[in-house]
Amino acid sequence: LQGNTLHRGAIQATMPMQLEAVLAKRERAEREHMPARPPNVSVDGVYVRGSADPKQKPLLRHVIVKDLNKVATQLKYEVPTSGLFEKKPPMGLYCIFDGVAGGGTSGTGPSVASIAEFCALNFHIALLNALSELRPNYVTAKLVEEALASSLETLDQELLIRNPEVVEGCGAAIALLVRDHLFVALMGRCSAVLCEVGDDGRRIPMTLGRGVKTGCMGG
Repeated sequence: LQGNTLHRGAIQATMPMQLEAVLAKRERAEREHMPARPPNVSVDGVYVRGSADPKQKPLLRHVIVKDLNKVATQLKYEVPTSGLFEKKPPMGLYCIFDGVAGGGTSGTGPSVASIAEFCALNFHIALLNALSELRPNYVTAKLVEEALASSLETLDQELLIRNPEVVEGCGAAIALLVRDHLFVALMGRCSAVLCEVGDDGRRIPMTLGRGVKTGCMGG
């Protein structure tokens, strides 16, 4: 009887520990499946057509992805979870692809419009693919910059594979927001301007550059 009592006491002692482990595991699983918050920003885009012909495709396309985490989930891409991406940071993607502003282009025509449209439809996929390949690493800002640059290279290669006869280029201005880090990539004659609000409430514009360039601000 005494042996049975001790055995029963040992079982009762281990049950709270097992329950705590189960609850902790369930809490971790809930955190992992909890959707990330979208960035708390106001963003919009506008385009004034360069041609009066409604049948002609626009030469400029803008892309606004207000919640890149949500799009990644829908397309079944797994973004990194360490370093800069720890605790599911809010992510947004904002792009302009300009068929007129590609360096050394002829400037007009349906071909450059098609290039801008192709980039607008496919860049976010190239970026998500590059970001998903960073998962095994502790992700730093430098690695995200490299992923952004490789996304543009991948997009360029895919465009040439599908349309080997294309000779015109396409300009691009891309901003990737990851929590409080802003990554910017520029190509062609496109540029980007960041406005900071001074102590007096006035907006102070700061040109981020032109040409082929990637960089990060924030942190």
